[in-house]
Amino acid sequence: MTIGTSLFTRLSTEGFQRLQTQVADLQGRIAAGQNDPAPSADPMRALRLSATAEMEERTARFAANTTAVGDRLAVVDNVLADVAGMSRQLKEIALQSASGANSVESAAALRTQAVKLREALLVAANSRDALGQPLFSGFSGETPFVDGREGIRFTGDAGRPALALSETLTVPTTVNGASVFGTSAGGLFAAVDKVIAALSPPMDGTSERVTAEGSAVLSLNLERTETEVSFQLSGPLGVTEIRQSLVADAPAPLVEAINAASSQTGVQAAIAADGKGILLSASGRIDLSEAATIPFRDRPVARLIGQEGGEAGLALVLKPAALGVTALVAMAEEGVQTLVAARAEIGALGRVTDRQAEVLENRKLALEQARSGLEDLDIAAAVTRLQTLLMTQEAAQQSFVRITGRGLFDYLR
Repeated sequence: MTIGTSLFTRLSTEGFQRLQTQVADLQGRIAAGQNDPAPSADPMRALRLSATAEMEERTARFAANTTAVGDRLAVVDNVLADVAGMSRQLKEIALQSASGANSVESAAALRTQAVKLREALLVAANSRDALGQPLFSGFSGETPFVDGREGIRFTGDAGRPALALSETLTVPTTVNGASVFGTSAGGLFAAVDKVIAALSPPMDGTSERVTAEGSAVLSLNLERTETEVSFQLSGPLGVTEIRQSLVADAPAPLVEAINAASSQTGVQAAIAADGKGILLSASGRIDLSEAATIPFRDRPVARLIGQEGGEAGLALVLKPAALGVTALVAMAEEGVQTLVAARAEIGALGRVTDRQAEVLENRKLALEQARSGLEDLDIAAAVTRLQTLLMTQEAAQQSFVRITGRGLFDYLR
């Protein structure tokens, strides 16, 4: 095959351009200190770089989750700290409500404090994070606690939102709202509602225990719907629990229940002259306590009117045991302990999150070092390669000049 001057010149020029491109590229990589990023330059290195980049992206996502979890746990802990203070205030109000020195005005002041405390608890229970999401509603995005005619109702769910902090570690970002605050059926909200009820009419002047000497008339505060009534009945012979389902103005079943236990208490019962009350008699003192109704009603259970010489004495009003100071303080204390446990759990989750943040920071540093090792250029090898390219370029240029500089007479000579 014959190669003409034109073709030779074009091929040589293209070769010079490739050499110049390689030289320029290598000079640029030496200046930047980086290897050739093209996968074709080193397929294995490109594969390792790809895997490293993927791990760095995953680590960055876990680090962002760690920050988000830490921030949300801090908000939750602050709210729970406030609620713990409120639960201690509730306990103090419950203790003060039992004071026999409370006037009508002081009882009203305590009730006002309890009402304001209830409002503050509801606001705290419906707290939201920086993104506007409820803290205690579970997976639901709705307001978790709603106040209605039947008390405060939980509308969330039992879920606990969580975020992944690694391939194997997932951390909850809050606690379950219902377990911490409860509802009108139990928990802090039930406790504050009962404290308010105990300080409100018609509970004025009521007592957890009522006593009469010799004989008394017991009048029950019932409705037309069937209600299960229970109380501790104490007489000269001992004490027993009386439990009976009743409706208003129908005392006969309770009379039978009291007389059935007469051998244990020494108390006899009969229907009173008005046909609605129950006449109790004994050869000593008669005590009633620990009263309760099912379903529960925040109102007096009964009145006991002592009969002395056939004349009616002072009427003593029996309150439900659930509204007594012992029960109220116990409920408030249970709320305090629930908050202590919840804050301890949040603190433990916070420590796990902090440790994981350190782990991720170390992983990030290790990945950066690994990537640097793959991307950084071996300067000595690159300079040797550059010198080889420059020498090749110079030799090629000299050969080209020598060949293209010879004419026809040089070959005929």
